Amino acid sequence: MKALLLFLVVAVLLPLQVIQAGPTAPVLHSHAGRSHTHPLPPVGVGHRHGHGAPGVVSGQSGAISGHYPPTTQVKQIAPTTVTSPNNTPSKLTKAKVNCRRNEPDCNVCAVNVQQQFNRAASGQIHWQSRYWRFKWNKQYPPNKVRPLEVFKGGKEFLLGIPTTHVQGFVRTNSGRFPYAGSHSHNRGKQGGLFLVGRNKKLAMLMKSKSRHPSGVHAFGQYLVYGESGRLFLKDLNKPHAKDSSIRLPGPKANFGGGVGLVKLQDGSYLMLTTGPGGRDGRRRFNRFYQLKGKNGRMSQIRYLGQSGQRKPAYWADGFKYAENLSMITECGSGDIYVVHTTGDQESISAITGNGYWRLSKLEQRGGGNQLSLVPVNAFINTQNLSRCSMRATATVHVNPAHRLEFYCHGYAKNPQGSTFNVLGKSRNKFKFKAGILR
Repeated sequence: MKALLLFLVVAVLLPLQVIQAGPTAPVLHSHAGRSHTHPLPPVGVGHRHGHGAPGVVSGQSGAISGHYPPTTQVKQIAPTTVTSPNNTPSKLTKAKVNCRRNEPDCNVCAVNVQQQFNRAASGQIHWQSRYWRFKWNKQYPPNKVRPLEVFKGGKEFLLGIPTTHVQGFVRTNSGRFPYAGSHSHNRGKQGGLFLVGRNKKLAMLMKSKSRHPSGVHAFGQYLVYGESGRLFLKDLNKPHAKDSSIRLPGPKANFGGGVGLVKLQDGSYLMLTTGPGGRDGRRRFNRFYQLKGKNGRMSQIRYLGQSGQRKPAYWADGFKYAENLSMITECGSGDIYVVHTTGDQESISAITGNGYWRLSKLEQRGGGNQLSLVPVNAFINTQNLSRCSMRATATVHVNPAHRLEFYCHGYAKNPQGSTFNVLGKSRNKFKFKAGILR
C-alpha cells in the first residue's frame, strides 16, 4: 500500500512540475526529419506536429528534446576572458593535430567538430545500450578492494537511491581497459576509481584519497583525475604503478565540474578545470593551467587564471552548470573545443529529466594574453537514472576514425535494490549508453 501511495504521489507531482515550467524561448528542433524553430513546451516534454511526428520520445534516454545553436544574439554577449599573471605564450589555443592512436600523452583529433556536434544536436545520433558487471563482495586488484567499500552509499534518498554516485565515466584509449570511471562516497569515507575490462567486467578497483574524486578524462595512455588539490595521471599500461601527480598552484583547486587536458603544438599541455559542481547559487568558473613534462610525466605547472561560466541568455538555465567536461582537438585547424555536461538533479527530474551538452571554442584575445571560452552550440537530451544519468557521467570521446562518440552512465547501484527499479533491475550490473553519429 505504501509503495502504491508513493507511486501515485510521484505521478501527480511530475505533471504539476511540467505545468508550472512554462514554454521555452524559440528552439531549433525537428519532427520526422523536418527542422524548424518555435517555443517548445517545458523542455524535455514531448509534443507533436502535423501528422503526429514526435518532438521527443518520452521516457527514452538519449532522445533529443532541445537544440540551442547560437545566433546573432551570441555576439551581444561580451566574451568571458582570463588574463594570465605572466606573459602568456602564443598559440595556447592550438593543439597538436597529428597525434597517433597509441601516443602516450596525446589524443587523436576530431574532424569538423562543430559539424559533428551539430549532427548530434539535430538528432542524427544512435544511442546504443551497453553494460558491465561486478560482484559486491569480490576483492578486486590491485589492493583487494570490494565494491561494497566504494559503490555502496550510506544514507539513501527516496526510492532507495544512494546519496553517492558514479562521478565520471569515459571511453579510454586502452585496449585492455576500454572504460573507466570514478565514484564518490560519504563524508569520512574514501571514493574510488574503477577500470572495466574487455570482457565487460570490473577489472580493477582503487580507493581514492578523498571521498569525492573529480570526473575522469582519457588522455593518451592515461586516465586523468583530480582530488585534494592535485592532478593525477594513472598509466593504463602500468595500472599497478603509483599514479603520477602534481600539485595545482593558484587558488584552491576545485574539480567539481570536471578536468580536461590537451597537448599543445609546442609540446606543453593545457589543462582546464571547472567548478564547483552541483546546481546551487555559487559562482561557476573555468580555470586554466599550462603544464610541461614528457610522455605525460608532468614536471612543471603554472596557473594562467580563471573565467566565469556564461551562456547566451536564451539558452536553458541548465547550461550554466557543469559536472564534467571533455577537451577536443580539431583536425587541421588545431582548434580546441570544450564540451561541458550536466543534468537535472532535483526530485523527479533527476530520475528522468534533462541532460545538457554545451560546446565552446577556446579563443585567445587581447594581444595574446587573454583566453575566452566562446559558446558555440548546445542541446538537451533525456536522461535516465539507471543507464544515462547526465548529472555527472556524460563525456565525449574521439575514436581512431576521428569521430565523436557521446557517453552517459547509470547513476548508482544499491545492493538492496531500489523502489520501482529506478536504478535498474540488476543489482550488480551497471548500464551505460554510447551515442554514435549516424
